[in-house]
Amino acid sequence: MNPTRKLSVALLGAALVGLTACGGGAGAAPAPTQESTIEIPALGPQETYVQVGPATETAYVGNDIALRVAAVEVIDPNQLSRRSPDLQVNVTVEITNDGPEVLALAQSGYVKTSLQHGVNRYDGKLYAGPEDSSSLPAQLVPGSSATYTTPFLVPAEGLESLTLTVNPNRDLMPDHTFEGVETLLAG
Repeated sequence: MNPTRKLSVALLGAALVGLTACGGGAGAAPAPTQESTIEIPALGPQETYVQVGPATETAYVGNDIALRVAAVEVIDPNQLSRRSPDLQVNVTVEITNDGPEVLALAQSGYVKTSLQHGVNRYDGKLYAGPEDSSSLPAQLVPGSSATYTTPFLVPAEGLESLTLTVNPNRDLMPDHTFEGVETLLAG
């Protein structure tokens, strides 16, 4: 299937000139028309780009921005004030600006972070927002870094396969997905 649309345009300029020259009255000879075809590209679905790599390696996105999964830990359910059949999994991410320009962090310090669990990648529930999001600055100057921890609720059987997607600023760079996050579980 050709991904273009065709638009036919009848050019009637010659007809108007002919009618004007003849006085436009009855008996005027019909002016010739010319048909042109213009190719217009079809609009396709918006494409998104996601980088994928192992959780054990530092990932570079955008303009020399390093992302690293610094820690993953399951919180002992006996230490929590809430009752839930799910486990709380805290994920700590480090963002380092190795580039020459200032990095504005999305939404004044909140970065996109999502955790998927199980082989079918169900979304983990964000427990209460980033625990220490106030520790994230609104920007990172070249050579600086920041870490933040996000708590998620995940069923115990989902711990066998964990995938983390991070993006410090969706306007500037693609998402990065870390696979094999379960291999970083503490304890």
